[in-house]
Amino acid sequence: MLASLKSMKLKKQLLLLILISILFMFILEVFYYFAISTIIQSRSEKYADNLLTQLVERIETSNQNVKKATELLSFNKYTQLFLDSDEAAMKQTYSEILAGITPYFVQSNEQVSNIILVDMDGIKSSDHRYPTTLLDHIEVQYALYDKTRNTHAFTDIVKDPVTDTYYYGYVQSVYWSQENTNPFDKIGTCIVQLSTEKLDSFLHGLNMTKGTKFLILDASNRIVSSNDGSFKTGAKVSDQLISLVNSPSKQSRFRESGVSNLLQAKTINETNWKVVSMIPTHEISDDLKPVRVTGMVLVLLFLLLSVFFGAVFNRNITRPITTLIRFLNRIELHKPTQRLQTTERNEFGELYVHINMMLDEIDKMTHEVINTQSSLYEMKLAKKQAELSALISQINPHFMYNTLDCIKGIGYAYNAKEIVLVTESLSNILRYSIKGAEVVYVREELACVRNYLSIISTRFGNRFEFEWEIDEPIESLRMTKFILQPVVENAIYHGLEPKLEKGYLKITGYMQEKRLFFEITDNGIGIEEGKFEALVEQLSQGAALGLPGSDNRGIGLLNINDRIRHLHGPGFGLHIQSVSNQGTTVLITLPILSD
Repeated sequence: MLASLKSMKLKKQLLLLILISILFMFILEVFYYFAISTIIQSRSEKYADNLLTQLVERIETSNQNVKKATELLSFNKYTQLFLDSDEAAMKQTYSEILAGITPYFVQSNEQVSNIILVDMDGIKSSDHRYPTTLLDHIEVQYALYDKTRNTHAFTDIVKDPVTDTYYYGYVQSVYWSQENTNPFDKIGTCIVQLSTEKLDSFLHGLNMTKGTKFLILDASNRIVSSNDGSFKTGAKVSDQLISLVNSPSKQSRFRESGVSNLLQAKTINETNWKVVSMIPTHEISDDLKPVRVTGMVLVLLFLLLSVFFGAVFNRNITRPITTLIRFLNRIELHKPTQRLQTTERNEFGELYVHINMMLDEIDKMTHEVINTQSSLYEMKLAKKQAELSALISQINPHFMYNTLDCIKGIGYAYNAKEIVLVTESLSNILRYSIKGAEVVYVREELACVRNYLSIISTRFGNRFEFEWEIDEPIESLRMTKFILQPVVENAIYHGLEPKLEKGYLKITGYMQEKRLFFEITDNGIGIEEGKFEALVEQLSQGAALGLPGSDNRGIGLLNINDRIRHLHGPGFGLHIQSVSNQGTTVLITLPILSD
């Protein structure tokens, strides 16, 4: 295999590499698609199982409430007196008493629609009309008049032909529990008539996928309730569905109306009913459609990129090699003046250059000594020139320092304090400006501003008044160099100098919310309204474009703002407030830089 690859031409190897890459990308997409599909299906199964568990718990809780209410009513004194009495008048009296009690039991549970008491002689008591089909079903299935039959059970659903609705009931035998009696004497039966509407509300409150169907089946495998209109209450489900519901497996596949469904079922205790969920499998995978489309787009994009770069590689690799082989095959040793022509700047370009250099050496063998000496001389001269330029670039700052120190010495000699002060301040600013570090301490930046203001004070005398309000803790913090001095200079030359009255400049510095703030406030001529609006707009856009029709006063501020945003992001920069003929305030927001 490796030997075959070695003997294969480079163009074919590149093509094979591209095909392998595409195949790998396709396999990777298929793997991730099925992996995500498995994860989503597993989560859907767990979610459906949790919904079924919650539904079962709600139904069982409701059933327990019905049982407790029935037990309380069964042990009620008047219930037992009604069932045990043989006199019609007494029964009527007890029935009237019970008529005032039973509504509370009905109202205690939303499923309860009626309570029916039946004694051993078949005499019945009820506040409402009840479906005779329900009572007939109970009489047949639970032998109400058999004293030896003890019944505590929920029935299957029964249809009321009058209202065309379905009911089911809870049946409990009643035993005499008063004093001086035999507690094992069955005196009648208490029947709680239950509506399926509450179960319908339970199902319609469940939220899964759009097409998910939830069913409740009674012990006879008839539909008690469903959130889907295609399953009618009272209808019996198919044998296939029954076998899957009764299967010991937690999940099954069920095909209904041509749609494949993921089926899960749980049993409701005491009633032996089943709660079933059917989730269309295509809806589970609907979430994967964007992944599938994205994968196809990526594969197509990768294919296009592979073809593009394959063509580029073929042009940049195989073509130069082919050109080189052809050149070497046709070159004549007795005519070494032929040269390789190339515009390549990669390794092939270097290879061509070296081959040409080799041919040049052969062609110029007779002039080797002269050409070598000339080349060495030119190289040495260029090296000396570079060394001299580097030395001059190092000497220039020292020359400036020495010149300023000379002027400072002359100032001392002639007792010209202004010259001494200006040269010393200018020297300090020069040293600060060429300092290598881009990040400095705040105190160093403030010292530069003080040196600049010292020069301004010397130049303009007492015309300007300066005030400092700097929180001392910020002086040990770090900030970007040369931010404050250009703003101060802008305030003096464009705000205070054109003002005829005495000027005032205040510099404030403080730290707040882990940010560094400086305010430069002057009482100068301010900025005209139209120019100010244009300046604010350009500051918000972060572009130092200048102000049309103005003296370009804002260019310096725009450049500083652009520099701050470039270094630290759009959350930092300058904010300006200005009123014409009243003054300007520039707020500088900077991050606190670490050492």
